[in-house]
Amino acid sequence: MYLHWFDKLFHRADGPAQWAGAKLVRYADDFVVLARDQGTRLTGWIESQLEGWLGLEINREKTRVVNLKEEGASLDFLGFTFRYYEDLQGRGWRYLNVSPSAKALKKEREKLHEMTNHRQCYKPIPQLIEGLNRRSQPSHAASETAQPTVLPTAGRGQFL
Repeated sequence: MYLHWFDKLFHRADGPAQWAGAKLVRYADDFVVLARDQGTRLTGWIESQLEGWLGLEINREKTRVVNLKEEGASLDFLGFTFRYYEDLQGRGWRYLNVSPSAKALKKEREKLHEMTNHRQCYKPIPQLIEGLNRRSQPSHAASETAQPTVLPTAGRGQFL
């Protein structure tokens, strides 16, 4: 709720969205500020609004400025890793790659292992497959009749 007001200030005529051309990406209490120049004016404004005006504490261990153009730099946000890669055709271009984060993949593997470990050996195969397929369905499925049959681990296995 607090960050709603931060969002409003950020996008005002005198906020960083205007004078720094910055973009705010926010989900609940997590956010990322995207800007070509992450100078002291921008970071100072963010800190003063969050800590001074709103009275919130910034988690310094999780807070950092990342230049994704630097070699090997990456950003993990909401279960995804954002990083630039060299063009695979050797044309000198770089492209932004977005992939599931290592932490998200580990969590997904643990859940799948729990669903298929030796303690599940009593389940009939069709019931096990039904549970795996149910796990792969998005919670906001457009249709109750849709039955996806591929696990969300991008081709690691297909269950019919």
